[in-house]
Amino acid sequence: MIGPSILGAVGIGGAMVVLGSAATSSLPAHDAGVASGVLNSSRQLGGTVGLAVLVSVSAHVTGTGTSAEALGDGYRAALGVAAILLVAAAVVAALVLPRADRATAAETLAPEPATGPA
Repeated sequence: MIGPSILGAVGIGGAMVVLGSAATSSLPAHDAGVASGVLNSSRQLGGTVGLAVLVSVSAHVTGTGTSAEALGDGYRAALGVAAILLVAAAVVAALVLPRADRATAAETLAPEPATGPA
């Protein structure tokens, strides 16, 4: 039980740092706080709604059964729905998100040189 918990904590922790950095790195400094707040609020709301949907699927499949087999069927259905949603989200992200090479992003964020007398 401790192994999967540690793996999940490390994976989620690492993903959140990269996600936060990606969401705010291309914005002006004065907008980074707002973007971070929107990102975290969206993540919390998505997790809440997602968990509610998965619990509903599991409860629907389990029905009134309390046997290990009935509970396993409910969990299997919920995890199947989660896997389908994960694949769908990955496909949408691959098709929708813009691709920009790092050199272009670095040039966009670089300050312009001073043009006046020093």
